[in-house]
Amino acid sequence: MFLAAFLIGLREGLEASLIIGILIAYVVRVNRAEVKSKIWLGVGLAIGVSLGLGALFAFGRYQLTFRGQEIIGGTLSLVAVAMVTGMVMWMVTAGKNMKRSLETSMGTALLAGSGWSIFWLSFITVGREGL
Repeated sequence: MFLAAFLIGLREGLEASLIIGILIAYVVRVNRAEVKSKIWLGVGLAIGVSLGLGALFAFGRYQLTFRGQEIIGGTLSLVAVAMVTGMVMWMVTAGKNMKRSLETSMGTALLAGSGWSIFWLSFITVGREGL
């Protein structure tokens, strides 16, 4: 059980770090290094939210009845299956072009504003993987 959870967490962390690495490399390459602080703010906030929700899911269930725990566990299992299946299907089609797609979207976002859209991108990326 521990090994399976560790491997899943490791895989999710590697995916998030890959995307964050692409984001940071791009903003450095286009000389917008001031946006790096917003990327790291999004990463830190997403880690905090993930830890908080993880603690809520882990320790909040002790206040529930056995039936309530089973309902929440089953529902979250179905949500996890849907998220992982959707991610696998998306990676099959988008995996080859992920870097180019991210850089195109980031270029558009950086031209349009001060980098807060990149904050949201890093927050959602790390938050999704953390949850």
